[in-house]
Amino acid sequence: MTEPKIKVFLFGSPRVIASDGTDITPTSQKAKCLIALLATPAGRVWSRAALQDKLWSDRGQAHGRDSLKKELATLRQVFGDGEDGALVLHGMTVQLRENEVRVDVFDPELRAEDGGPLTPEFMEGADVRDPEFEEWLRQFRAKINRSEPVDRRVLHLERATDSATTRYRIALLPVIGPPDDLHCNIVGEMISDRIAISLRQLDLFDIVDFREEPQDTAPRGADFTLRPRILRMASDLALTLLAHESDGQNLIWAEKRVLT
Repeated sequence: MTEPKIKVFLFGSPRVIASDGTDITPTSQKAKCLIALLATPAGRVWSRAALQDKLWSDRGQAHGRDSLKKELATLRQVFGDGEDGALVLHGMTVQLRENEVRVDVFDPELRAEDGGPLTPEFMEGADVRDPEFEEWLRQFRAKINRSEPVDRRVLHLERATDSATTRYRIALLPVIGPPDDLHCNIVGEMISDRIAISLRQLDLFDIVDFREEPQDTAPRGADFTLRPRILRMASDLALTLLAHESDGQNLIWAEKRVLT
């Protein structure tokens, strides 16, 4: 197993350390806060709109979009992008590759490596003066102080939470696919990701990823569950989407055939 390339320390003053021990922490406060969002946990998928809402909620859309683009350019230099980098920019989504970074929030060994008998404050000294980020920071610190587990599964594609619209939680379950067809199952997982992103952009749903969880019981706390079924059939790729309320009622069914 390859050792992750980059270490991210978020307790105390944020720091990013390259594999050779070089401190590659960006100087920009917004870039550091952007790293905190992307790294808690690494692998979480954010929409660009959500990141913009968290860090430039009090600015115009054009200003926020340009500022985010500038900070992402900084993060490209820190983490690298493309196939060999830790930063993944895919259309309107952004994430850090989980296997390319270690984050002290989720890594006791990394916290111990940082030394000291006391755990410093999470994102100590963070001051970007954006109400959305300050609220996120307050909630995250409160969760850490209560010793609550930080959810590693949420596909965090949210907009700002000031909408009065009712939000629903959708549990994304593993793809049902032929066990002997790896290609088919990979395509199914890719389709699941795109479904989750599309649903979340409607600003009505929170998507909770249960694809790596044991499936002996129904997901708790979900209003709906979504489980794609993908089958290899001759020259066609048949995709069946099964979505239903968590109590088993109101089944929604759809099928799509894609020529291969």
